[in-house]
Amino acid sequence: MTCRRLRKYYGLTQSRSPTITISTPTQPNKNTLMTIYNISSQQIVTRQITEEQMVIDVHGLPKGVYVVRITNDRIVQVEKFVKQ
Repeated sequence: MTCRRLRKYYGLTQSRSPTITISTPTQPNKNTLMTIYNISSQQIVTRQITEEQMVIDVHGLPKGVYVVRITNDRIVQVEKFVKQ
């Protein structure tokens, strides 16, 4: 059995300002959701992704490690980010 590394469909970047940017290669469908969880697996934020590039303001979150989960009808992608 071989394992292949899956290509990341969504781009997730974190800037020095308290924001993260989610980029999609095409116009997202209406079922594309972004959810942020804290390290204790508590759901913090859920937003529908409606644009090819969406900036999410995270300044209200306390410092720590978070997980971003992006889902649509075909894909589930999970990324980690650190808020300092």
